[in-house]
Amino acid sequence: MTITLIIILVTVAISVWAWNNNSIMDRWIMNPYQVAQRGQYYRLLTSGFLHADWSHLIFNMLSFYFFGSYIEQLFADQCGHIGRHHRSQLADVAHHGGRIGNHAVHKHDRAQERHQCQKPVKRHPGGN
Repeated sequence: MTITLIIILVTVAISVWAWNNNSIMDRWIMNPYQVAQRGQYYRLLTSGFLHADWSHLIFNMLSFYFFGSYIEQLFADQCGHIGRHHRSQLADVAHHGGRIGNHAVHKHDRAQERHQCQKPVKRHPGGN
């Protein structure tokens, strides 16, 4: 199994878990104000596994699958067996870069605190 597929499976599992457990969603969602004022730096990592709904999750995972598979192949061609390791480092840099940028822009924004803590609308097949 490729690193890309492992990351996708973990992300889907965590997103579905958080949709069904509001305390996980509240504790893990990106909230720059909480990171800056309360030192909750773990949110920089955990928020990358959370998605608002199925369409958000599916779109991101499809995009990640095609991009990740291409990058894995590119690194494998260029670096041999260590290519997969370099690909996972690239994913880490991309993930953390986006989170750190969001944090830098909104770390003093109390309005961001309220916005980020709102519960996403749960959308389940069957209209529940």
